[in-house]
Formats: sequence, C-alpha cells, structure tokens
Amino acid sequence: MAEQFDLGSMAALLQLQADGVILTRGRQIHFMNQSAKELLGGDFTGAQTAKVLPSFLTNLQSHACAAAVTMGQRLLTLTVSTVGVYRLYTLREPTVSAPMSPPAQELWTHLMNLRLLSQQLRAHMEIQGSAEGKALAAKFNRLYYQSHRKLTNDATLAGLDDGTLPYLPQPVNCAEAVRRIEGPLVRLMAEQGIELRTELPEEPVPAMADGELLNRALLNLLLNSLANCGAGDYVRLSLLTLSDHVLLTIHDSGCGIPAEKIRELLGSKKRGGFAVVQGIMGLHGGSLLVESDSGSGATVRLLLPKLQDLSLLQSPSAASRCDLNPILLTGLADFLTPEQTTRLEQTSEFV
Repeated sequence: MAEQFDLGSMAALLQLQADGVILTRGRQIHFMNQSAKELLGGDFTGAQTAKVLPSFLTNLQSHACAAAVTMGQRLLTLTVSTVGVYRLYTLREPTVSAPMSPPAQELWTHLMNLRLLSQQLRAHMEIQGSAEGKALAAKFNRLYYQSHRKLTNDATLAGLDDGTLPYLPQPVNCAEAVRRIEGPLVRLMAEQGIELRTELPEEPVPAMADGELLNRALLNLLLNSLANCGAGDYVRLSLLTLSDHVLLTIHDSGCGIPAEKIRELLGSKKRGGFAVVQGIMGLHGGSLLVESDSGSGATVRLLLPKLQDLSLLQSPSAASRCDLNPILLTGLADFLTPEQTTRLEQTSEFV
C-alpha cells in the first residue's frame, strides 16, 4: 500500500510537468504524463521499456545521465534520474532555430551522446583511479563543448540570416542573470588562477531581452575572455543602468585582440562568435562595442534597451526564458585549456 501511495503521489505531481515524463520500474513502464503521451504519440503505460526507450539508456547502471535520442520522428533530449526503486525519464524537444533536417537531427543526436560517453567514461575512470583515462574523458568533453558551441553558433547565424531564429523578449533583471553564472565562473576561473571581479548593483537592472539569446551572447563573450587569459589575469563583469539603456561591460587583462583583427572579426563575412553577438544585439535594438589592442586586454560592451516599467519584472512570464543555461557551464573547466587558447590564436577565430 505504501508503494502504491508513493507512486500515486508522484504521478499526481509529475502530471503537472510541462516536459514529458516516463516512470519505470525494472523493465516496465509504470506511468506517463500527458506531455510524454503527446510526444510519443500514445499511452504506453504497462508496456515493456524496450518498446519505447532506447536500450542503451535502460541498460545503464548509473543513477543519472543525459542523452539525445530520435524517438519516432522527433529528436528529443532525454535525462535519466533515479527515485527510490523507480527510474525517471524526462523528455524535451530541444530549442532549434528552424525545423531540423534528418542529417542535422542525426548530428545533434551523436553530439549529445558524445557528452554521455564523456560523463560515463569520467565516472568509470574516477573509480579506477586512472589519470590517463580521466585525461581521455576530458578530451571527449572538450570535443563536445567545442562542437556544441560551433553548431549552436551556426544555427543562430542561420536563423538570423533567414529570419527563423526565435526571438521572445521578456522583462529580465540583468543583475540576477549575471549572478546565476557568477558561482560557476568563480570556481572555473579559480582552477586556472584567474580572478573574476563583478560590479553589480543591488537594485534591479531591468531590460527587455530574450533570456536564451542573452545567454548565447554572454557565453561567447565570457569564454573568449577566459580563453585569452592566463594565471594571474582577471575578468571584470559590470552592469550600469543608463537613462535609456543597460550597459553590460566585460573587461579582461589577457593577451588582447589586435585592432586589425577586431575589424576583421566584426566584418560581415566572419561567422564566429562576434557575428552571433552582433546579430543578437541587433534583434534587441542594442549594440556591441569592442575595444582592445594586442597585449593590453580587451573590453566588450553590450547595450540593451532599458525596461522603464519595473513592475513588469514581477510578471510570472519574466523568468520563463531568462535562466542562463547551467548545462553549458558544467564542463567548461575541461574546455578552456591551453590548447583551446592556442587554437584561438592560430585560427584567428572568435569562439
């Protein structure tokens, strides 16, 4: 009776989730919420897990993991967690700029599964205590993040070119958005001997922005700063409210960017991170300003239209797309390595 009560209580809670949820025990599906039924085109409650879920996930021994899978005609991101004797599978359609072709779906599936491989390999090598194995897992992790950022930037640029990039501006407190990534960045940079300095006002810094696109712009700029810094350097992140705009400034004391390279990277033919940030700022009616010289660090400023009515920050929808994606911060300690800095300098590509 206790087990039935627990399952019934859990099912009532999961039925409220917007994402698709499947609950299994052993090899049987015990529960599917309505979102999962719609994603998979039917109710498979009571069926064997093999009828619905990929065997490589149901056979895993780890308590938590994530992967991308094609189920039916849909590409889905699927996370797995353990709740007592149950396995909880959460299904979500990834946000994309436009309908994905089958080759693109297959590429994203392989990419997400590369991430799963690196996670599983690292966990296994931690148990084995193998330094070489952990280094190999780190290489897979770096490859994942390099590929993920490349594909995400390419998709963003393609959506900007043909007008299909989703743009959903909502009230955003930029100070809160920056604070969400401050903790992970401090830890990440401390591992590399780099100091993060933040100058954030206590009062709200309101702007009208698409939180997801703001995330992409900030990550491109911050990762570029980190890639150009070494032990003893610092990155300073500050926010200032102007009369009609919000000014976000990222300054680093790293190797800098030669003036001629800035002009080249800001040119319309370049397809790297500067182009992504420029395009995103263009959608927001904002601006990207870059000041740097070789050997003297770099300063990048983002100008966003200010939200004049602070009461809109309290609206329920204000946080729906404003969270900076923590998944992209999870493994950056492996991504930002001396090899990546060297690659950046050799290719003259703003990543």
